[in-house]
Parts: sequence; C-alpha cells; structure tokens
Amino acid sequence: MVGIWKREIKRSGIEITLSLFSPLGDRKEAFREAAKHYSDFMGLPITRIES
Repeated sequence: MVGIWKREIKRSGIEITLSLFSPLGDRKEAFREAAKHYSDFMGLPITRIES
C-alpha cells in the first residue's frame, strides 16, 4: 500500500486527491493508467488529480 485516495464526483467529472505514504516515483504512469480505467468505468472524465 502506497497511500490512500479520495474521489469527488462532480458534474464536470471526477476529482482525485491522493494522500501518499511515499512518493509515487516511477509508479506515476501506472497510477494515471488506473485513474483512466476508473474514469472509463464511471463514464466521467478526470478533471483534477491532486496529491
């Protein structure tokens, strides 16, 4: 486990806030891919990712 996340669903899309226990480092691309899969599943775009 590298951290926790919170999502807010709004009309314009999904906002994700990360609370990481350690830096993402080389895992940034894997996280962005997972966020893309989630947004596709929800049928809404990711409008903001904050850490």
